[in-house]
Amino acid sequence: MIESKLSISRIEKVLRTVIKTAYTGYVSFSSRPPDVDGGLEDFMVVQVNGSVNGIIATDEVVSGNAVVMFELWAKDKGTCKVKNVDRLIGMRDLLMSIIPYNDGDYKITYKNEVGGRDRLGFHGEFINFNLTII
Repeated sequence: MIESKLSISRIEKVLRTVIKTAYTGYVSFSSRPPDVDGGLEDFMVVQVNGSVNGIIATDEVVSGNAVVMFELWAKDKGTCKVKNVDRLIGMRDLLMSIIPYNDGDYKITYKNEVGGRDRLGFHGEFINFNLTII
């Protein structure tokens, strides 16, 4: 069915393909890894951030959109928990080297980003992208 392009699972499959072309680390498509103390130095969480909106005419998707978020996490350095800016910059540069993206069905473009940290010794950058279904 044509409207299957609106499926979150199908979108996540495309996102998995896109990110695995550049990033070889741990990638989750639902939530943070359950055990970040298990030796991970960095990881990504990728998700559709909210709903997928689509306009369907007859049996064809005319257009659609969603926001997808890539959370980039890097383990802090040292006992003082200093943000590992070099690793985060490298992860962001890798991500931005493959986006904007367009495979004829989905187009991904930059939207905005914020940063944060957790209580487990990681800092993160959370980058939102506009996903257009074409």
